[in-house]
Amino acid sequence: MTALEKYARLESVGFWREKPDAKEVEVVVSFGDATLVLSDFAENLLAHWALPAVQKIAESDGETIFSPDGEGHETLRISDAEMLTAIKLVSRAGSFPKPPSKLSRWIVPTLLAVGAVAFALWAPDQIRAQAVEISKGPAAQLLSDKMLAAAKDQVGAPCKDPRGLAANDIVLRRLFRTDPPKVVILPNAPRPMRLPGGVLLVDRATLQSLPNAEAFAGLLAYLHASHSEQVLTQTIKGASLSELLQYLGKGVMPETALRAGFENLLQDPPNWILPNGRFGELMNEANLPTTPVAEAVAAKGAPVALVRALLQSNSVDERGYLPVLRDQDWVALREICIR
Repeated sequence: MTALEKYARLESVGFWREKPDAKEVEVVVSFGDATLVLSDFAENLLAHWALPAVQKIAESDGETIFSPDGEGHETLRISDAEMLTAIKLVSRAGSFPKPPSKLSRWIVPTLLAVGAVAFALWAPDQIRAQAVEISKGPAAQLLSDKMLAAAKDQVGAPCKDPRGLAANDIVLRRLFRTDPPKVVILPNAPRPMRLPGGVLLVDRATLQSLPNAEAFAGLLAYLHASHSEQVLTQTIKGASLSELLQYLGKGVMPETALRAGFENLLQDPPNWILPNGRFGELMNEANLPTTPVAEAVAAKGAPVALVRALLQSNSVDERGYLPVLRDQDWVALREICIR
């Protein structure tokens, strides 16, 4: 059993300081696959650190303070003994950073020069693969949130009319009995898509083109059931090697890389992949017909095979289901970006 396997799902409480002048915040620390995930007690993701880069910067009275950059700009204070052991086993946090010796002052530049040649020939694919790997799981939604914030000038800020948000919540409760995904409605995005971490993006134009709330619910179910690793890969593809190294070392993707990654997604043509069985399960458990969404995606140019798959997932009598929203709530949802 490896250290990662032994400490899978390990959690503890810690105290996180985002920057030197910020207030220390109590957080949940989760030991993940090659990352340390920090979240608040409402399960909102706050940060994730690449485990190999974590360093110990202070220690006293059974507590250890860690940093993802060794400089202590961002810190995490932990006292849980098992979590401390886990972090130190798989990171650089077993000892304090040491000042360079006189000998290393001329050896290190030489080694770096040699390493740079090897790096240029071997590293790019491996670095991108590692960046994709640490971006899976809880870290992926945080990546999407930051990517949308960085691309705000391109796609606009999320639409937040209170009545529209309330209507959206009704749809989510009907579709997802537990763990509903995050839905973001943007005024200027080119099309609906599923972002890393299961974030569902719907653009205003598509929302307003839908005939009814059942089609909107079906679109969310389709996006949720159309998982593809290609989206995460395309997101990471927008970063340069230096930006990826910063991401791997500090757990922070530079804003320029986030914008470039989102541009890659926007420029790609619609990825009309067939949904998995979860689509039919969601629609049938919610007692909603699939015909409205099948007709809506057909109007958007979806391939016949996809339209047929959506129709064949239906097991609901279209004459006897309970509508998702009242008429006034559907109007409020369609106008969520206007008010």
